[in-house]
Amino acid sequence: MSTVKWLHLSDLHLNTPGFGNSFLRDELPKFLIRKGIVCDYVFCTGDLRDARQGEFPEDNGQFLKDICDAVGAKDLFIVPGNHDVDRGDGQLEKGSLIRHKTVQKIYFSGKGYYRPEAGIIEPDDLRVLNEKQEGFRNYISKILPAERMALYKDPMRPHFNIETEYLNILHVDSTLVYTIEQENNNLIVGLNLLYEAIKTINKNKPTILLTHFAYTMLAQEERKYVRELLFRNGIQLWLAGHEHEHNLQPINYSTFPPVNLV
Repeated sequence: MSTVKWLHLSDLHLNTPGFGNSFLRDELPKFLIRKGIVCDYVFCTGDLRDARQGEFPEDNGQFLKDICDAVGAKDLFIVPGNHDVDRGDGQLEKGSLIRHKTVQKIYFSGKGYYRPEAGIIEPDDLRVLNEKQEGFRNYISKILPAERMALYKDPMRPHFNIETEYLNILHVDSTLVYTIEQENNNLIVGLNLLYEAIKTINKNKPTILLTHFAYTMLAQEERKYVRELLFRNGIQLWLAGHEHEHNLQPINYSTFPPVNLV
């Protein structure tokens, strides 16, 4: 296998005003070119905007295009962050309120119908959750090809794998069941949905898993099953964002007792 290089970006909050943010956005592509950094792929793990500042920027994805051009990347892979979904910042309007109530019904602060041992989220609820990511999809549609966008539009498959020449890139929407006032350390991804995505990976290639929220932010019961799924399918690298800092967290599968899945 050839050497594969990538650039990992997260929490860009591209619509945040002010000198510091504007300066950093302008300088980053120049810095990458000046340092001669060359990468095959660019990974972006969410929070393209700051929801408190309003809508996504009207730059037609130019910043991300500039980053890819600066490093000569063949492809760009993106998952949504908590600021990228209509989570109900400020006063909950009609659309946001519907999503908010749906999340509360599924799983909110440990309560709801969702049970990790089954991992099922009802189809009607998945449709509601998917509808409130329209702004995020509209923005990334200016950057990604139509066939890629079709994956983001399927409410029944919020998690999906993209196989490249060298890697599986497993996209997991960790903001799926997230709303305003949701606890960031008690989240779920829908284990049945995750398993369906994992079953499509090519096990002859390494897999990189992309999320916005990290493994440690999942609910405890959800976490143990996720750990087992990753272990059994040889997934050893998870790239996430949200924390606004560099943070390497080794998860040693061998230190945990196995989960009985059968």
